[in-house]
Amino acid sequence: MNENENYDFIDILKDNIEVYDFYLEHQPYPYKETRFRFTTKHIYDPNKVAKKKIINELKSQLPPSFKTRDFRNFIGITFLQFGYPYLASHPAAIKKYQIVLPKVTKPDIDKLAKLYLDCVKSCVVNEDCIFYQETIQKIHTPIPFVKIRVELTPKDIHKSMIADHLEILKKQDKPPVSKKKKK
Repeated sequence: MNENENYDFIDILKDNIEVYDFYLEHQPYPYKETRFRFTTKHIYDPNKVAKKKIINELKSQLPPSFKTRDFRNFIGITFLQFGYPYLASHPAAIKKYQIVLPKVTKPDIDKLAKLYLDCVKSCVVNEDCIFYQETIQKIHTPIPFVKIRVELTPKDIHKSMIADHLEILKKQDKPPVSKKKKK
């Protein structure tokens, strides 16, 4: 396969990707485990209020004609970026020049991602199992925020690209030489 054919695949993919960008102007909410209250015998979900707020913010940033995507028809990629405010212990020069620093303390990125992907699931797609790649970043910045990017590609595009790619590979390969037995 030559380089031009490879770019054709990338162009086909780019033309068919649905991209949804969300920007939430609040400090990221950490995910908390669901608990059972023995006194009242009820399940307590500490994320309920946070989920409602996040879902409302996400829905407000979707186009008015948007319909939730069926997970059987799409595959997706997510990018999550969590911005936390600088700590008091950070040097003044870092704050002055607004240098982005990695955040290496709690909460864990997997717990952050879980809460926000659950909210994306209820707004954009009806199942989060379609995501085959996640990129998560936790940083210190001047202003707290959450950025979410969801890229959805129809499954049939991937299937046709794979079929085309296999055809090209088959053309490049020489057919196996069969040895006939002499009698």
